[in-house]
Amino acid sequence: MSYYYHGCESWGWFYPFHYAPFAADLVKCDKVKVEFEMGRASRPFEQLMSVFPKQSAHAIPGCYQHLLSDANSEIIDFYPINFRLDVNGAAYAWMGVNLLPFIDMPRLLAAMEKADDGFSKLTDFERERNQLTGDISLFLQGKDEAIRTKIAGVPARENAEATESMKFAESDLVHGICFKKKMNKKYGDKIVRKTFNDEIEVVTESNIVLECGYLHPHYEKHST
Repeated sequence: MSYYYHGCESWGWFYPFHYAPFAADLVKCDKVKVEFEMGRASRPFEQLMSVFPKQSAHAIPGCYQHLLSDANSEIIDFYPINFRLDVNGAAYAWMGVNLLPFIDMPRLLAAMEKADDGFSKLTDFERERNQLTGDISLFLQGKDEAIRTKIAGVPARENAEATESMKFAESDLVHGICFKKKMNKKYGDKIVRKTFNDEIEVVTESNIVLECGYLHPHYEKHST
């Protein structure tokens, strides 16, 4: 319950069983003193490596992909090809319990650090994807010329004022800090992307979505 009233008590703790306890197991559990270590939150790629099967390796950077499928990978036991599915009492397979091994985070982190050579094998874009926190983006439809004009006038982040607000429509007032992002797509741009097969796919011939960075305004602490 501490999680709901006080927030995360530990980033590393997890329930190390596949099944919930019986009610009888919880008798006098209120007498048990549990101490947590906060640790740190997992980075996005660490989270993905903790839950992905090898079939999803295309969605993580290339330097990690061999860890999920290479027989010589030091953590290949995290990604078994065959495992038990407990469907006892379940009407459908998807309702069963996948009896997969639990991830040993120190081993995972050591293998990933070796694979990415201290993040040096990640591209700039991959490093940005792997941040613990990132900017909030505000997306707007750019068909209205007035909106395009306002977006064009958004300052760079270092010049944005904390009290700034932007009115994009008569009934739509956006409070907070709006700022330019580095990799913005312009109105009318052709947007393409690489598929998982390294083929070029056209997303749109003429972009109509505009983006700017956004920071929440300062809120006074609720005192009740």
